[in-house]
Amino acid sequence: MIKLKNFTNSNKGFTIMETMVALSLLGVGMMAMTAMQIKSMSSTTTSEIITQSSIKGLDIYEKLVAKSYDNITSDSTTEDIYTVKWDVSAADTPIPNTKTITITMQTTRGGTRNEELSFVYYKSDKF
Repeated sequence: MIKLKNFTNSNKGFTIMETMVALSLLGVGMMAMTAMQIKSMSSTTTSEIITQSSIKGLDIYEKLVAKSYDNITSDSTTEDIYTVKWDVSAADTPIPNTKTITITMQTTRGGTRNEELSFVYYKSDKF
């Protein structure tokens, strides 16, 4: 005679509660990974904007240094989201016969987020 197994008391498989808990944990993990990815993308964009601002400021500095000592003046320029301002002062501090060049780069994204980066350089009348 063939005996059939009793499947009513079997412990094989997962219960619906175990499945729901596992899916909930998976969902929380996926949301955390999504939040980290969004933050990473935002940080990358900010880093790119700061790098571009630095490049634009350095470009202005190189143009000012190429000019003669007497022809360096304060001014500003705007391109896309970048505003570069430079202030030239001929004070004798901290070094005599030098001009202090302060270059400030500002960026505006969406009207709400602004970054500002400043550099100070010195231009001697001897070079």
